[in-house]
Amino acid sequence: MAVSYRSDGFVSLTFRRSLSSLLTACAATTMAVEGALFQGLGFLSEPDAYSTAYGLSADGSTVVGGSAIGEFLWSYRWKDGVMTPIPKSSEADVPLSQGHAVSADGSVVVGMELDLTAGTVTGYRWSEAGGLVTLPYETGVVDNNYGTADVVSADGSVVAGSGPNAFRWTAADGITSIPLLPGGESGMSHVHGISGDGSTIVGASSATDGEFAFVWSEAEGTRTIAIPDASWSDAMGISADGSTIVGAFSVGASTSQTAFAWTAAGLVTMSSLSIEEGTISQTYALTSDGQWAVGVSNDLAALWDTRTGDVWDLNAFLAGQAAFAGWTLEDATGISANGLKIVGNGLNAEGIPEAWMIDLASIPEPSCGAMLALGIAMTFRRRRI
Repeated sequence: MAVSYRSDGFVSLTFRRSLSSLLTACAATTMAVEGALFQGLGFLSEPDAYSTAYGLSADGSTVVGGSAIGEFLWSYRWKDGVMTPIPKSSEADVPLSQGHAVSADGSVVVGMELDLTAGTVTGYRWSEAGGLVTLPYETGVVDNNYGTADVVSADGSVVAGSGPNAFRWTAADGITSIPLLPGGESGMSHVHGISGDGSTIVGASSATDGEFAFVWSEAEGTRTIAIPDASWSDAMGISADGSTIVGAFSVGASTSQTAFAWTAAGLVTMSSLSIEEGTISQTYALTSDGQWAVGVSNDLAALWDTRTGDVWDLNAFLAGQAAFAGWTLEDATGISANGLKIVGNGLNAEGIPEAWMIDLASIPEPSCGAMLALGIAMTFRRRRI
């Protein structure tokens, strides 16, 4: 496959089309990505086997999520092949905690705790240096006992989350509420994504005619992401550079959800793995430049090219690999900055929910998967100085 570059360093259209063809060919053959390192991430406690993955660090080193120990669910951090629990504020009172997101280098984790004694759900920020710190609730909200920390900036200094209203937190400013969309003042909002520098936050907010995707920045406030004819929409992720927002929308009374990508150039409606009514397609996470997105389509983990809207089933890539035998990948929740590591949730060969990782960087050459990894890496080639 010939690769050519424009003078600005971006991969040519010819190459992008070749990569798209390669992806399609890989998905259609049992050779798939035979060399891809696929692995289940395991559990905090083997007798209580259960784990989920919600976030992957930009450098691909660290996964966060939840895993069972006895009757309780604990946040965990998986790094260098080892899953370790994140301490709770109270082991006696907190039966459930989950890690939701992680900083670029894996050193800061944010998530939530359920305290049955206090009857509260509380967001937390954990770091290697400072340990676990629970976040305060929004001020001025009546009977407020709910808040989750959902996303974190690349350096770990800015946290955003969901409560009665979406919020932003820094050590200097504390909790700052993010205004709802016009007409939604009596409703709620929630957060799903944050740019690398923490300046832009996306999610969904109540509005005059329902719930719709929003994007917020300090300079421009809360504004909607316009999707023609949408009766519902949700922004579920944003690239580190802030250039691309992804999510899902519905039209009219349809029960289907269609994935989308939005940039300054406009809206790209993404393909789905099924055209049946009721099919859910949602995009959750992106590479740093926004070209590659992962999520779920038709109850299967999926990969999208946000420029073209093309979609591929990640299960098809792994068909024929021994480590993948018996698995079903149900969704993909994280992708590294360079696109070479992907994590998500599925059922292992015993039918047990288990977090997983695909490491395309480990593929030996020559293979279809090696060409896929090379193709994704090529799209990150930067301007030469």
